[in-house]
Amino acid sequence: SKTVSLGYVAGSSDSALQAEGVHIPLPLNAMVYFDDFSNKKMDMVNFAEARRKYTPATMLEPEALAWAPDGSKLFAALQINSAILTVDVATATAERLTPLGLQDWGASGGTQGLDTVRDNACQLKHVPEFSTLRSPSAIEAFEIDGETYLMTASGGSDLEYGEVETAKKFKKLLVDVPGGRPEFHPNFQELTAPGGGADFSKITTAVRNFGGTSMRLSIGSTAVDYSNPQEPVWKRAVGSGSRSVSIYRASDLSLVWDSGEIVPRSSRDRPERWTWDSGSIIELEVNLGPSRGGGEVSAPSLARIGSLLEQEGCKAFPWAHNGEQDDDYALMYGVAYSHASAGGKKDIAEKNTLSPPALDGDACHDRGDGKPGPCPLGKTVDERSWKDGPGIQQGLAVGVACGRMVAVAVTRANSLAFGFDVTDPTQPAFLFVHHLSPASKDKSPGVAFKEQTLGDIGVESVSILDKHQSPSGAAAVMFAGAHSGSLSLYELLLTNGSRCALPAPPPPTSPPTETPPPPPAPVEWCRAPLVQLAESELTARLVNTLFEALGLGDVSVHGAVSVPLDGAWLGPVTIEVSEPRLENLDQLSELKLLAADCAEPTTLRSTIGLGSAEKPLRISFVARVQLGCFSNGDRFGGKGCEWHEYNVTLSLAAVRLQLDLDVELLQPFPRPEAANASLACAALPLSAARLLPSTRLEIADWSDALLELEVHARGQPLPATVPTGWVYWLGGAPL
Repeated sequence: SKTVSLGYVAGSSDSALQAEGVHIPLPLNAMVYFDDFSNKKMDMVNFAEARRKYTPATMLEPEALAWAPDGSKLFAALQINSAILTVDVATATAERLTPLGLQDWGASGGTQGLDTVRDNACQLKHVPEFSTLRSPSAIEAFEIDGETYLMTASGGSDLEYGEVETAKKFKKLLVDVPGGRPEFHPNFQELTAPGGGADFSKITTAVRNFGGTSMRLSIGSTAVDYSNPQEPVWKRAVGSGSRSVSIYRASDLSLVWDSGEIVPRSSRDRPERWTWDSGSIIELEVNLGPSRGGGEVSAPSLARIGSLLEQEGCKAFPWAHNGEQDDDYALMYGVAYSHASAGGKKDIAEKNTLSPPALDGDACHDRGDGKPGPCPLGKTVDERSWKDGPGIQQGLAVGVACGRMVAVAVTRANSLAFGFDVTDPTQPAFLFVHHLSPASKDKSPGVAFKEQTLGDIGVESVSILDKHQSPSGAAAVMFAGAHSGSLSLYELLLTNGSRCALPAPPPPTSPPTETPPPPPAPVEWCRAPLVQLAESELTARLVNTLFEALGLGDVSVHGAVSVPLDGAWLGPVTIEVSEPRLENLDQLSELKLLAADCAEPTTLRSTIGLGSAEKPLRISFVARVQLGCFSNGDRFGGKGCEWHEYNVTLSLAAVRLQLDLDVELLQPFPRPEAANASLACAALPLSAARLLPSTRLEIADWSDALLELEVHARGQPLPATVPTGWVYWLGGAPL
């Protein structure tokens, strides 16, 4: 990894950056002012350590990055500084720091103005002597005809350094004095007017524009001259965010287009509609593209309109105009509230409170379900008109879709998505505006989320997917809502209604007709099991459940089984076995059920794997043995013919039991569908078979079995030692 130093482009003093037009949110001399001369803040802040380590580079804050298509350059958007940094990748060198200048909202600024009035209406007006920083919050790089271009989106931003905010509400900065000259608020009583304190023209105009409001103005280097920290000079009213998207030529960072100036042009097959991933069609009003008859239509002539995002957004969704829905609009005591900081909890409480005394209430009587609480988006119109209006944070993407270079920008606060065709970067075309959370019109986020209708709010990430990248196989746009915790996919449609999709796969060809093969010859054993359960915890549970359902969880047979034997030297021997039990059947690790003959499967072979070294299958029973009852006398001195009782436990680990079952089918056995019936057999329901009396049990693979035999004489605590070989001797052969 390499570290890029910003010291070269930042220089050694603030004056050089300020002379170039780079905005510094809190210059060194501003720290001196707040530390030593501010009557309001001097006892609340201490910038001594920050001043000692200060360099201009510490005030440069990259917000977003974009790589040149060829990978040779890296571009960083410095939102708080209203500039773009260019880095040479090969040398890891910061080459250039380019200020983006100010957006002039006066009559001479070439726009129709912006909305800075909280009147629940969409009214764009010129605001004389007022400018905003362009504040690029997102940046994307793309290439057209070998030329690299940068697209930026603007979003308002201010910082807090301890008790110092770099943007202040107007009413906390300047005060209108009826019948007299405006004054600086007592919090900033040390500030002076330009011209040695004599020129109040700009101050008077600012008061006329924003007097008594909460319009937020910068107190950084572009607005205030701190050359004399004892008496800083207020230069102009400067806000944050140009309420637009812009395109720059990467080679020299010259502005080639801004959304305040739309030059439309005709285009064939331009995206017009989107479809939601569930398939419902969302119509987007677009004035460009081929006519329904297939001919070209001319684009209407659009004048320079100023804040396009505000104008077009309000035209389509007036209920969302400059409104906001963010994490402050969460429900009390919900997940967001529980994870919020103390300040965040206070903000959420304000949005949930109707009235004082504890807090300044800012809630609505109906949050969307008839209860008081956070306001729906539709009741917050103009809430951000005093801030950055339709500010865009990280919600910007540029990519190829439908054969065009398409850009999509999303406002973070009110969830409006704007689409542009930027195939010609000098003359982009506005395509559509779409709301990503229609439910927010009447429902607060918490209410809409519970009803699963919220959509996407607080979008900070957008991706354009071409047909090769899209999971649906068609060009699409994906949105990630930071506040809604959502991810949505929209498809792009052409004006003729068709999808920009991959070609459909060719239809499958029908296989040639062949004579059916003769039925396979019977085989000794069908190679594919009807049922096979591999060893796993889930298998063990399923099998154990099956055994319990059949009443075989721990098998217990009551009664006795007598086995008369005639020993050569022991005389007559009688063995009675009673109280047999099977334990640990849940250790079943393998179950295979095979048909003996696929052609006429009337015999089934079952292989069962039982037990493990850690938890073996246990077979226990009570054995009563009677020895030495000769008819010709007492061979053991009168001590014969007595019954001896033992508790016998046989532990089996890694044993495979093989059973051959003769069955009587109660319905025809289903024929296999596979081409080679010897490799697959159809399943036979258990209810379709009945075991016959000839069923036999056979134990195989004794060589792999781990056996442990314990015999306890009844009433005696210690077991007798019985060799495993006795299992063979007792029966004369494996059981």
